[in-house]
Amino acid sequence: MPRTTRGQLRDGFHPRRSTTTDATLAGFIRAPITGVLTEVPFISGGTVQALAGGSEPITNTHQLIGKFLALSPQRPNCVEHCDRFYKWLLGKNVAGTLVNNIVEAIAEKVEVMMTGVYTPEDFDN
Repeated sequence: MPRTTRGQLRDGFHPRRSTTTDATLAGFIRAPITGVLTEVPFISGGTVQALAGGSEPITNTHQLIGKFLALSPQRPNCVEHCDRFYKWLLGKNVAGTLVNNIVEAIAEKVEVMMTGVYTPEDFDN
């Protein structure tokens, strides 16, 4: 993991960069998965189009969660796992201002289903 100086956030995903409110995140975590991508906080029309494009189209929430899980390193590491998903989303042309919010939402949702996948305390600062 890249070193940072005090007060400086590392490159890649960091939960402190998310602008999702606790209430929005809690609502998403508690709700059943319908499959409609826009149920994920901060995913709307433009992001749906970006995810559907390219050689690996993602058209529903189940596929998005599956992609998150598929990007898990062989030895579980929360920071590396979230960074891989973060970079993958950027590669799909998801707006950079939304990526931290989407990573956090999916990671938190998966953590409820599979404890140990996401630990925000693993991130420095």
